[in-house]
Parts: sequence; C-alpha cells; structure tokens
Amino acid sequence: MPHQKHPQIFVPLPDLPPMISDGVRPRQIWVPADGYGDPSSNTVARSINTLRGHPTWKIFCRDVPLPLIRDTPTEPPHYVYLDDAACHAIYCSGVYNKIELRKYWPWDFDHLGNIKQDRRNRGRPAFLDDSRKSYATAPRRKPAAPYVFSGEPQEVAAVREMEEKEMSGQPKETVMLPGNGKRLNLGVSILRRKTTNADLKLNPKGNQHAEGKMRSAPSAYP
Repeated sequence: MPHQKHPQIFVPLPDLPPMISDGVRPRQIWVPADGYGDPSSNTVARSINTLRGHPTWKIFCRDVPLPLIRDTPTEPPHYVYLDDAACHAIYCSGVYNKIELRKYWPWDFDHLGNIKQDRRNRGRPAFLDDSRKSYATAPRRKPAAPYVFSGEPQEVAAVREMEEKEMSGQPKETVMLPGNGKRLNLGVSILRRKTTNADLKLNPKGNQHAEGKMRSAPSAYP
C-alpha cells in the first residue's frame, strides 16, 4: 500500500509586539492598552542594579504634549522606561517633583530629580528646537557632564564595534616594568612591516630580526 503523505498544516505565528533596546536588552514598546506598569517597589529594588533591568516594564515612546496635565489621557504612564524624547519632555514640564520622578521612572531619574548618571540613550532623540540640529541636554549630579538626549546610538555602536574588531587583530605594545620583570600592556597597536622574500634570504632562520626588535618606552627610573 503506497505511503500517503499527510497535508502540512502551517500555524501562523502571532505578531510579536515591536521592541527597541533599553540600552542593554530589547524591550517591548508601550501601547495605551498596557496602562501603568507594575508599581512594586520591591521589584524595582531587586532589579534596579541588574543588567536585565525590570522584568516587565515597557518603553514609552510617544509624544508628551506640553503643558503636561495630570490625570488626563495624554499624561505619560507611570512605572515604565522612557525614551529620550519622552524623558526630556517630562523633565521640562516641571509637573512632577523629584520624589515623583524617581518613583515613577527610576531608570531615568535619580533621587534629586536629575537625569540618572548611568542612564542609557533610548529611542527617539530630543532636540533643542525645530531645526533639529542640536540635541537637548539636562543636568546630572556633579561631577558628571550634562546628559545629551541623542537617542538610541545605533550608528555609534556599529562604528565602535568595527573599530574594536580592527584593533583586536593587532598585537599590543608592551614595556618591561623595572624590578619585577613583568610586562605592561600599553594598549597601543603595533604596525609592523610585512616580511619579504629578501628578508628571509638575509635571515633564513626566521623573521624575528627582519621585523626588528620591539621598541621600548623610555624609563622614568634612573
């Protein structure tokens, strides 16, 4: 009896909610149906200093109309992450005191109501004016420099990753530390001339002398 093939049944995958990076990991974008996030202070305390961050909060990436009015449909949700544009608008609104800023958006503001020192750029940037030529800034606790709302640094990260890959293949220059015989890695790439056939003829045992000896930094000790 010939083998009968069963018809293949394709189950469509559910549409995944859109996600963007919170600066460390992908996170879902907030939609109006989400409402406020989990207000548990215990969960915030357990996750505020971890790389994974809050287990359920989403990122708010919508316009905040100014003047901002509390208890209206346009008020931004509490207990969420903010993208750069929303964070800047909330900071400039002056509607919330420092305790409320820290309570509602602890991944964006510190206990003084300033931008959190280690806050990562997220989502849309914020600009000084409609010309969109200069990013908006806000103060951080001194001695940190003002925070720049430059948005998610996709291009910067790509360039940095490319530079790191290029540098990783280069040997690093080292110098001898006086007294202990250990080498100190200066983190500076060494550019060496490639060995040619003529070099090998002059030095058939290897290319160590053909490439030249490693330069050593001048010693600061007598």
